[in-house]
Amino acid sequence: MYLPAGLHFNLGLPATLTIDAAHLKKEEPAIAKAVTVARVASPATVDKTLQSACLEALKEWFEEYERVVCEGDVIGVEIDEEAAKLTPKQVGPEDANDHDIR
Repeated sequence: MYLPAGLHFNLGLPATLTIDAAHLKKEEPAIAKAVTVARVASPATVDKTLQSACLEALKEWFEEYERVVCEGDVIGVEIDEEAAKLTPKQVGPEDANDHDIR
């Protein structure tokens, strides 16, 4: 059986894994009022042209389904880097001295 890398990490990187229905908890998990998310540095997450796409993908990930997330979990989201780089950038006051924006 193959596991997604994020799930393997979130389970504590076990060498072996046994799934048994008898050990699954039946109670409802606690519902958080707020969640703090931090990015894992990668070429995509530190690229300012992809920042909006990363945030939008994360927002969609949480809105798509009810999720069970534990402290320390890694959440992987998919973005289309080419499409994100083609999306027009919103120009704000902080970009006034940016000579590449015309």
